[in-house]
Amino acid sequence: MASLLPLRAWWPEPLSRLKAYLPEMVAFAVSALLAVASGVLVAHGNPVNVALLMGMVAGFVLLARPQLIVWLILVGTLLVMGPVGLFFPGLLKISWAFSLLGVMLLGIATVRLLLNADAREGMPVFVWLLAALPVYAVLASLPADSSLNESAAGWKRIFQFFGLLLFVAALPVNADSERLLARCCRFLFWLALLQLPFALYQYLFLVPLRIGMGDGVVPIDIVSGSFEANMTGGGSSGTMAMFLLCGLAGTLTAWHRRVIPVWGALAAVPLLCAPLLLGETKVVLILLPVVLLFAYRDVIRRSPLLAVLLVLLLASAMVALLWVYFVFFNDGLLTPEQQFVQAIAYNFGEHGYVDRYSLNRTTVLSFWFAEHGWHNPLETFFGHGLGASYSADATLQAGYLSRRYPLMNINLNTLSTLLWDTGLAGALLFCLALFALLRSTWRVQAPPGVAAALQVAACCFLLALWYSDALIVASSFEVLFAFAAGYLAWLVKKERKRDEAAVPDPRTLS
Repeated sequence: MASLLPLRAWWPEPLSRLKAYLPEMVAFAVSALLAVASGVLVAHGNPVNVALLMGMVAGFVLLARPQLIVWLILVGTLLVMGPVGLFFPGLLKISWAFSLLGVMLLGIATVRLLLNADAREGMPVFVWLLAALPVYAVLASLPADSSLNESAAGWKRIFQFFGLLLFVAALPVNADSERLLARCCRFLFWLALLQLPFALYQYLFLVPLRIGMGDGVVPIDIVSGSFEANMTGGGSSGTMAMFLLCGLAGTLTAWHRRVIPVWGALAAVPLLCAPLLLGETKVVLILLPVVLLFAYRDVIRRSPLLAVLLVLLLASAMVALLWVYFVFFNDGLLTPEQQFVQAIAYNFGEHGYVDRYSLNRTTVLSFWFAEHGWHNPLETFFGHGLGASYSADATLQAGYLSRRYPLMNINLNTLSTLLWDTGLAGALLFCLALFALLRSTWRVQAPPGVAAALQVAACCFLLALWYSDALIVASSFEVLFAFAAGYLAWLVKKERKRDEAAVPDPRTLS
């Protein structure tokens, strides 16, 4: 009979008191360990480690206010870390604190999606495809030849801000979430307007300092606004250009639909276009027609005459950009015609993107297909493991494939990196997610400016598969992708919830 008594009745009184004070004791033990660790790091005098520890402590405190984590990631990666990395490269590792915040958001979002049915209700398919990608990548890396350090570093680089995507997508559809996301969109719009002062300073003062550096340094690449840049290397000029084009599409559409006044558009458009002229980012030539198409597609359908005028305006803008890029920025070593032929050669021909030994944006894909097939089916379909293909200057963890194919830049763009690391299955999963995301931008009901910006952003993400590896390497591009995808998913959930509320209950009609 005694064995049937609750176990609690057999506990001595001291153990019952110990259970009551267990949370306080754990908190005290964690605080003591953090205090000791802080003392050791301060004694060593390493400011980066101290900052990382402070970020970790702040992150645990912020677990109760995850909305603040969203703001810290947006402001830190899009506005702070770019100038810090440019002028104080020794403090660049502070960006790991923002990566840690992104991982914390991933934990919060995962718990919310698993335990809260409302968070999952109405979620679009591209979110589930993107959520499956990091799980698949880990499983595919287990039997691969990449080391644990390579896989961990690769997972961190690619998926460090997927938590922001899932957290925003899992936000409840209510007024508080709508206010948070509206404020984030306003911040991104003002950040787009602020790119001109950054780009102007970089063009006037930093570009002349880089002339004649050698080692493949292109002086104009430093013009990247508030995004990542390296005084002795490249910069995220493509990220800045795509970001500005999304803002331009949203502004033109909002003005066309009379959401903002004429004076507002006249003030914003020059601020958004000027940095595109300061930086020699030729991807603008591809994306500018996309911007005007999304902003004025109703005009093209309704009025052929206005459509012709729009085409003439677009042609004039393209000619102006071509003149700026191939004549105004001409260094005198090549004629404009030779520059144009060279641009075609290192994008679509056989010329190497960096030097004669490297691949380019097109040959990097054909080279992967040449190296894979039925003779290595496991690597073809499931990849060589996360981080296997990574190579960068002064990297802490280069992939073993980058040493097998030295100087070839096999990770030149996003698609080639995914093919090498995760195989056809992982690359296909990511591409399907991006196409589903683009499809959702066409169908979702959103404010005109927001809808156009998201549509151009989806096109930019698809183009980034071929254009660069920024989508899975550069923190700024990853954060923009995560927020845009998460915000789009939230808008889809909001629309589906509104549609369900508009459908009457059949039981009330009987």
